[in-house]
Amino acid sequence: SKPMVILDAFCGCGGNAIAFAKLSPSVVSHIICIDVDRTKLRKAAHNASIYGIAPNRIIFVEANSVAVMERYYRDGMLVMDPPEISSEYPPREIYDDFTIGGIDLLNEIGQRIDGIFMDPPW
Repeated sequence: SKPMVILDAFCGCGGNAIAFAKLSPSVVSHIICIDVDRTKLRKAAHNASIYGIAPNRIIFVEANSVAVMERYYRDGMLVMDPPEISSEYPPREIYDDFTIGGIDLLNEIGQRIDGIFMDPPW
């Protein structure tokens, strides 16, 4: 069967995403990390770099994870239409070789999600 794509709904500093990325690519191919705070996403990218995670395995999306799950996925498949992607979304940046940006990144490796990991910060 296909390797899993995991959505880490409340990424924070990336500890859980890094643990998923340490699994074999034949088990987990990609991790989509979502957080509303770009500063936290930068810290997560830096931590992933320290742990030697390949930048092509993780994307960091600055967004509200609940809104992403409600509006952009149905039965694990991305339902976002390209016209919804506009300049209002946060710009992309490369930080420690990892891509951080808005929901437009979902079009690249987030076409499907197989599992959602939620560890809210409260």
